[in-house]
Amino acid sequence: MKTRLVFVLCFLIAGLLAQARAGDPQTLVDKKPPILLQQVNPVYPAEAKEKGIQGKVILDAVINEKGEVTEVKPHTAKDKEAATVTEQPDPLLAKAAIDAVKQWKYEPYKDESGKIVSVRFSVTINFKLK
Repeated sequence: MKTRLVFVLCFLIAGLLAQARAGDPQTLVDKKPPILLQQVNPVYPAEAKEKGIQGKVILDAVINEKGEVTEVKPHTAKDKEAATVTEQPDPLLAKAAIDAVKQWKYEPYKDESGKIVSVRFSVTINFKLK
């Protein structure tokens, strides 16, 4: 019983240490954004085209240490360091933008010390009908 307890405690401590090392992504505000290596253009939703919906979608994206997009969501007015958002993007456009950005690939981001870190930053997608 005592051995199990020690094992469980060691496992929990190791998990907490790994989590502390990984930490939250660094938020890039007024800093150079990561370098985009591979971009997939969003598909303009047919329903949005039919309804004449256009607009800008501002997304909050996170890339990991490998440059892979791990999280994407629309900015909200409550985001502390977000660009000013006066209205929510059309859900059709937001979904198309998110689906595209999830496929993007970036160069791993290096902080001021040269260490590769995960980062959070803004991506803007404009949907405009011709």
